[in-house]
Amino acid sequence: MRVALLLSLLLAAGCTHYEYDLTRPPDLAQHIGTKEDVIATIDPLEYRFRSYEDHLVIRIFNPTDDPIQLLGDQSSVVDPKGQSHPLRGATIESHSFVKLILPPPPPDVAPYYGPGIGVGFGMSANASPDNHPIYLDIDRGRHFHRGLHRDFIGGWGWSYWDPWYYDYYGPRYYVVYDNDTSYWDWRGETEVRLALAFSRNGKTFRDEFEFRRVKMK
Repeated sequence: MRVALLLSLLLAAGCTHYEYDLTRPPDLAQHIGTKEDVIATIDPLEYRFRSYEDHLVIRIFNPTDDPIQLLGDQSSVVDPKGQSHPLRGATIESHSFVKLILPPPPPDVAPYYGPGIGVGFGMSANASPDNHPIYLDIDRGRHFHRGLHRDFIGGWGWSYWDPWYYDYYGPRYYVVYDNDTSYWDWRGETEVRLALAFSRNGKTFRDEFEFRRVKMK
């Protein structure tokens, strides 16, 4: 009986995941699920939202014939604790898009094709079984790649990358730096505010959103 109860609890926990609600602007408020994009048009841009692997993926499309600048130094995201975090600037060329992921995954250092060293905390050695090279990295132990890895403080295990998620068809390695406030965690059923500043033909404009993280079963 106890074993059956424990197994049922574990299965219930394993089925839990998080999706997101767009709560502001009020006229665009709706749930953001995992199966299809939620599209919101705020002239001149089109936003497409999707919940994926407990993250909120935002694609910003520029349907105009002009390049539009995402002004990173004038944009920010406010985490559930109320701390503002910077965003990177980007040029959205005409009829193209850029992608934001909240909370942001660890930064992409580079696709390694030989030994390399990163700076941070902790240590791990990674070996891939499918003809990928061995990597030696010093970091906080957060790595995302496909293949067999061995931590110095643990045993062998498997980890995977997702080509849709990272837009790259090969293993990547990520390192998180403690002094970089661009990276933060989004936990529990909490809210985040996003303010995006843009420039088009010398004129600036701003779009603001608020999202709530919701537990799903």
